[in-house]
Amino acid sequence: MPDTCPIFISARVRSGSTLLWQIYDRLPGYRAYYQPCQDNLLPHIRHTRPMASHRGVDDYWSAFRPLVGELPRYHEPAFGITRLMLEADEPWPALRDYLQLLIDNCDGERPVLQFNAMCYRLPWLRRNFPDAQIMHLWRDPREHWLSVVRHLPSGLWDEPNLPDAYNVLQTCADLSRYLPLLFSGGDTSYARVYHLWRLSRLAGDRVADASIQFDGDILADPARGLGTLAQLGLLREQDLPAARACIAPTPTGKWREHHDPAWFEAIEQACEAQLTALGLTEHFGTLPLSAIRARCPQTWDEMQATAPGLDEAMTQMLLAYSERRGECTRLLDAVRRAGGGDRWWGQLARRLRLRA
Repeated sequence: MPDTCPIFISARVRSGSTLLWQIYDRLPGYRAYYQPCQDNLLPHIRHTRPMASHRGVDDYWSAFRPLVGELPRYHEPAFGITRLMLEADEPWPALRDYLQLLIDNCDGERPVLQFNAMCYRLPWLRRNFPDAQIMHLWRDPREHWLSVVRHLPSGLWDEPNLPDAYNVLQTCADLSRYLPLLFSGGDTSYARVYHLWRLSRLAGDRVADASIQFDGDILADPARGLGTLAQLGLLREQDLPAARACIAPTPTGKWREHHDPAWFEAIEQACEAQLTALGLTEHFGTLPLSAIRARCPQTWDEMQATAPGLDEAMTQMLLAYSERRGECTRLLDAVRRAGGGDRWWGQLARRLRLRA
């Protein structure tokens, strides 16, 4: 691949993708777009300040600002909250045109698009952008779970149906129309997170050009992880020292303070058994869902019978929820600007379970 082709970073939310985006954002010669399919992208560009946990980030949205006048004509909230699974041959010209707009307006810099809503669309992304390089980033599932729930009161961490700041329930609601086990396949938040994590990794390992583990390849051994990216043409050799400087030591293993390893292992084994019985472990990411279902129809029918019936009304509800969150983002910024203060603003944002 030429070193001018687009780079797509695909990861589940809270998997280290912000750090990868930040590396490219700081390096010369790249135009790095932060979560371009985020459903509330336009309100966030106008009103959202960086999270305290994203150390060293001054502005998420600098790559978008030259296009701010055109974005309302191209970006749709649906890109980030509905149709989260796309088969390779499914048409969505609006999404393709929007991503092409970002790629075409980089002023000679190499486009880097960092996604948290593309994990289950990778076959579609590959078909529509064959010249791009796709990097899949994944994290240890237990570390990932803790990062998703830790902003909530600890008594709620295991609750599977609690709407949270990272759209686990909303993602399951949309995907359950294609993958009913996401609503019938577990009674803890970890089961939901693990199913999403595992399906994301299956697709990433099979479709992406590179599958990188955040904990082992980036945090634990940055020289190895970044060197792998350079070998694959995803970074230049001269970029490596500056990229290394962006990575700070991060403690791991805190999930052990909340549950014994056996608790996690039991849930993981149950999830793996479900995915295997449905043929997803063997074929997800390589075969269309219709072909996977045809290989074990009885298991799919039994799973479908235990799932709630979700239809177009669910799409409308998700879009209405997205609109509400966008308005809350605007109001929170108005309060901060009126003198509420950053600390108070952050506390209120957490109460509303929004990303502050």
